[in-house]
Amino acid sequence: MDLYLPHDAAVRGGKTTPVYIDIHGGGFVYGYKELNRNFCAHLADEGFAVFSLNYRLCPAVDMLGQLEDIECAFSWMRSNAGRYPIDADSIFVTGDSAGGTLGLYALVLERCVEAANDFGVKPSGLHIKGAALVSGLLDLAARFRLVDSDIKDTDSEDYDLKLIAPTLYGRFRRSCARWAGVDYVAREIDLPPLFLNTSSDDFLEAHSLRLAAALATYNRDFEIHDRHVGKAQTLGHVYPVCMSWLEESRETLRQIRDFSYALL
Repeated sequence: MDLYLPHDAAVRGGKTTPVYIDIHGGGFVYGYKELNRNFCAHLADEGFAVFSLNYRLCPAVDMLGQLEDIECAFSWMRSNAGRYPIDADSIFVTGDSAGGTLGLYALVLERCVEAANDFGVKPSGLHIKGAALVSGLLDLAARFRLVDSDIKDTDSEDYDLKLIAPTLYGRFRRSCARWAGVDYVAREIDLPPLFLNTSSDDFLEAHSLRLAAALATYNRDFEIHDRHVGKAQTLGHVYPVCMSWLEESRETLRQIRDFSYALL
């Protein structure tokens, strides 16, 4: 785990700086915390302490094992927050792509004892005020179908996903299948306020839109920022994280700041 601090927070000390916990993406099989270094530094510039964490990757571990790692980090933070110049009562979570998936389900674990029992993952008890999910893979129901599907086209993305699906989702599918759909999660879990970011140039755009629709249906607190990308422009997947220097990314960081500070 790495910690990024705004300069004045490090110099002044005190316990007033709100916190973001960042969970990197990488399709569950790739990635490490340093990939998000620029994003975390820019988020710190917006006035947050940022804890950036690692977790084990598939196939060494499945998705539930990754959630165990994240909850372990949350528990460590709960026990050690007093060592740092941060506000331990103002904690938010952010994650991009697969990190958005893990961030969402970490919130589910923290908010629902029944879900934690199904997952077999002990929640940390960390109080989380809200979350900013960037281009998350948020609706897992379709992914579960890959476990049993007969896909033979080795050039297709679904074929690649099918190869890892039994390892990544197998245990989750057997014990937690009802939590796979965003509609069920939005209905059953009193989630904290969510900030959802995507774009028309994002191949996972529909996931954020599905979650937003479910949250709206059940009158949950959220805001969604779905940036339209023109024909002569490209942003790609998780642009605020991968290209945090762009003005579009800076605007998203400012929106995350405004969203978060409004909840303090």
